[in-house]
Amino acid sequence: MKLNSFFIRTFAVFVSMLFIGCSSEPITPEVTVSEGTVNYFSESMDFPSNGGSKILNFTSNVKWTLKVSETQSSSNWCTVSQAEGNAGTYNISVTVAENAGYDDRNVVLVFSAGELRKNVIVNQKQKNSLTLTTDRFEIGNEGGTIDVEVKSNVDFNVEIPDAYKSWISQTSMTRAISTKSHTFNIAESKEYDKREGEIIFSSGDITETVKVYQSGSAILILSQNEFTLGSEGGTISIDISSNFEYETDMPDVDWVKAADKVRAVSSHTLIFDVSPNTTHDNREAVIVFKDARSDKKESVTIKQKQKDAILLSSDKVEIPQDGATFSVDVNSNVDYTIEIPSSCSSWIDRTSAPSKAYVTRSLTKSTPYFRVSSSESYDKREGEIYFKYNDITETLKVYQSGGAILVLNQDSYHLEGKATSINVQLKSNIDYSVSISDDWITEVSSRAVSSSSKNFNIAVNRTGKTRKGKITFTSSDGSKTAVVTVTQETIVQATDLKLSFDKLAYIGESYTIYVTSTPSNAITDYEWSSSNTDILTVNGNGNNATIKMVGFGEADIIVKDKYSGITIKYPLKAWVSGFTWNSTGEIYWNYPLITIAIGESEKLSYTSDQGTNIPNLFGNLDNFVFYEPTYVVSKPSVISIDADGTVTGLKVGTVGIKPGKCIFAANNGDQRIYINVIKEYEESEYNDDFQHANTIKPNQKMKFSLRNSGDVDVFKFTRPTQSASQRFYVKLTYEGDFGSSSGTRILSYDLYNSSLSLFGTGNPSFDATGGEKRQSRWIDTTEGYIRFYMNDDYKTYFTPNGYFYVEFVPIE
Repeated sequence: MKLNSFFIRTFAVFVSMLFIGCSSEPITPEVTVSEGTVNYFSESMDFPSNGGSKILNFTSNVKWTLKVSETQSSSNWCTVSQAEGNAGTYNISVTVAENAGYDDRNVVLVFSAGELRKNVIVNQKQKNSLTLTTDRFEIGNEGGTIDVEVKSNVDFNVEIPDAYKSWISQTSMTRAISTKSHTFNIAESKEYDKREGEIIFSSGDITETVKVYQSGSAILILSQNEFTLGSEGGTISIDISSNFEYETDMPDVDWVKAADKVRAVSSHTLIFDVSPNTTHDNREAVIVFKDARSDKKESVTIKQKQKDAILLSSDKVEIPQDGATFSVDVNSNVDYTIEIPSSCSSWIDRTSAPSKAYVTRSLTKSTPYFRVSSSESYDKREGEIYFKYNDITETLKVYQSGGAILVLNQDSYHLEGKATSINVQLKSNIDYSVSISDDWITEVSSRAVSSSSKNFNIAVNRTGKTRKGKITFTSSDGSKTAVVTVTQETIVQATDLKLSFDKLAYIGESYTIYVTSTPSNAITDYEWSSSNTDILTVNGNGNNATIKMVGFGEADIIVKDKYSGITIKYPLKAWVSGFTWNSTGEIYWNYPLITIAIGESEKLSYTSDQGTNIPNLFGNLDNFVFYEPTYVVSKPSVISIDADGTVTGLKVGTVGIKPGKCIFAANNGDQRIYINVIKEYEESEYNDDFQHANTIKPNQKMKFSLRNSGDVDVFKFTRPTQSASQRFYVKLTYEGDFGSSSGTRILSYDLYNSSLSLFGTGNPSFDATGGEKRQSRWIDTTEGYIRFYMNDDYKTYFTPNGYFYVEFVPIE
C-alpha cells in the first residue's frame, strides 16, 4: 500500500523545524491539516441557505494571510475570524450569512504563505421558493382546461386529492423542477349544483393550494328536436335525458296528441300520435319541455307534408346554335329535384341566376334557370331535363340548332413587358389558318388544322413603350374570322434590390424572407441561393423564399435579378436556444466534469431546443468562452475540439467551456463543463476492497502497482462485449525491471460478477523481460470486479519502481 500522505507531510514539517534553529537556509513554506479534521484545501466548504460557521484547521511553518476573493458582494456575506498570523496551528472560523436570494453563490478564500498559495472554495445554497401566480379558477359546467403558472427554484409535487380525481386531471407529469406552467383538464359537469375541488403544490414544508370552482346546470337533452312526417301521419318517439323533474307544454292543435299510458315505453321515452293531413298546406306544431326552477327548456318541432304536385309552364324549348339562358315556371308543393341526364349534361346545366317564388292556392311557384352552351355541330341536337319527387316525374325537352363555328374563349391579352407565353383556346368545327401581325409574337409549334389550342411566345418588350399585335384565325373558305389582340407593356428594370429580416434564425427552423425592388413596378425574375448549404438552404419562389437553418455558423442569402443583373447578399447567423451540458457523473465546482488522459478523445454531450447533434456547432471556437481553469482564455491549450464536439487531451490541465455568441443557455443560467486532462489513468489509494474499488471506464487502461505480498488492488469494470457468453481478454502489461533477483514472478487475480460471486481466476507469470500477458475470460453480468494480489509461493517480487497496466479487450 502507499504511505499515508498526512504522515509524510507532518514528518517533513517536524524535520524542518528541527533545523530552523541550527541552519540559516531559507524555510520552504508548508501548510498541513491535522489528522481527523476536514482538509478544506482539497474539499469545498458547503453551507445551507440559512448560513452558519465552519472551522478551517491548519498548521503553517511561516507567516500567513487569508483573504476573501474580490467578487460581487462576497465580503458582505462571507467573513473569516482571522485574516493573518505567524507560524503555528490555527482554527479559523468561516462565517456565512443567510442567502435570501434564489440562486446558489460561491466565493474563494485565498490562503498565502510565502510563495505558497492554496484556495478554499465556499459554496452556499439558494433560498427555496414556490409561488403560484393565481390560486383560484372558476370554470363553466362545460369543462375545459386551466393553466397554473408556477414560479419555483426547487423540486415540487403536484397532487390532486382523491375526492376530486374523477373530474380534475393533469395533462403532464406530477413531479416538476421549476416548471413554469401546468395544465389541468376539468371534465364536463352533469350535476345540477356547483362543485368545488383542489390542486395542491408542495415542496417539503412549502404548500400552495389552487381552488377550482365549477358551476352546475340543468341538463335537458332530447334524442331529436325535429320530426317531418308525410301527409299520412303516424307516431313519433322522443327519448329524454334530464337531471331534474321537467314539465311538458303541448301545442294548441288537435292533430298532435300524447299516446295513452298503455302504449308509453317509459318515463324517459314519450310517444305522440300525429293525425293524417287532408289539406294542401304543410303544417307544424311545437312541444316544449322545461324546468320550473330555471329558464332551461328544449322543444320538438313536428312538421307534416301536404299532398304532392309538380306543374311545368311548358314541356319544350328551342335554343339557337350560339346557346342561351332560359327559364321555366314550376308550380309545386314539394321539394322536387332537377336532373339533367349524362347524355346532354355537357351542354345543358343550371345557372346561378335568381329564381322567382310566390305562393298561390297552396302551390309554390319557382323559376329555375338553365344555360345551354354553343353547339360545335352542324346538326341539330336534343336533350331533356327531369323534375322529380318520389314517383312523380315531369320532363322538359330542349332542342338546339347546329351550324359552322369558329369561337375564341378569350380574344384579348394584356401582358407585362417580360418574356412570356399565351395559350389561345378556340372552338371550331371547320378548317382554319393562323396569321400573326408582328414578329415579337411567334407560334410555338406548326399550325394544325381544326386544333382547339394554340401556344404563342411573346418576346420581352424593351422598346420603352406599349405595343399591340394581332393573331387572326380564318376559316378555309374565308367566311369566318376570329382575332386575338395582344397588348404588351414595356419592361421596367430594377435599379436596386433590398432584403430585410428581423428575426433570430434558430437551427432546424424555417423562415420566409422577401426581396423588394426599386422602382416597385420593376419587372423582375429572381434567382435565390445560399453561400453555404451546410449552414442554411434557400428555396425561392418569385419575390420570396423559404430559408431553413440546417447547421451552426453564418452564411449569406443570395438573390439575383435576371433582368437587371443586380445581385445582393444578406448575412444570416444560426442561433441555438435552451442549451445545457448533460450530466457526466463527475462534478467540478457544481459543473459537469469529464476526465480524459492525454491523447484520449471523448465527445461533448449536450441538449438544446434545436436537438443534441447540431452540425458544426464547435466549428468556430469564437462562439464559446474558455476557462483554464477559472481565468478566461482565448483558446484552450490543454485540449483540442473538433467541429462535432470531440475533445482530445493535449497536456495535463483543466479547461472550462461555456457557450457564448449565438447560443442561449437554458434558463439563462451559467452553463459550463470542465475537461480535466491527466497524464494517464492511475489507481487511487486504499482501493483494497470492493467498497473502495476504482472504476475502469470502457476502452481505458489503468495503471497500478503492488509493493508486497499483503498489497491488494480492486477495480470495477464494464464488460467490453455485447453478449454475456462472448469472451474477452484481460490484458496485463508490466513496466519495470526485476532488480537483482532472477526467476519468474506470478501476479494473481480473481474475477467477480456484479453480485460479487467468484467466476474466474488467473495467475499470469512474468519473467525478466516483463512484457504483456493476455487471458481469455467471460462474465455473466454487465459489470464486474477484478482483484489483484501477489502469490504467496514466491518470496521475491517486482521492484518498487515497477508498475502494471490492466485493460479489458473484446475478442472480435
